[in-house]
Amino acid sequence: MGIGVNPGIKRTTGLATIDECKAGMVFVAFGENRYMGGKNESTLNIDLVCPGATVLCDSELLVRNGRLAFDSPIPPSQ
Repeated sequence: MGIGVNPGIKRTTGLATIDECKAGMVFVAFGENRYMGGKNESTLNIDLVCPGATVLCDSELLVRNGRLAFDSPIPPSQ
């Protein structure tokens, strides 16, 4: 699972590999991840975007309705 943080992408394009980078876009990826520095080798690679999602992590709101809920790409530690 990932959260896009690129504020330069203003609208979705229909291409998951671009749309997943849009600020506030939540995505889930299955399969190959070596191209991102991972170690999972697979013939499958599919990314699914989830527009309008809300994400909480340990009671911390990260994304609300598809928009980042914090001011910087990296939320401050508490």
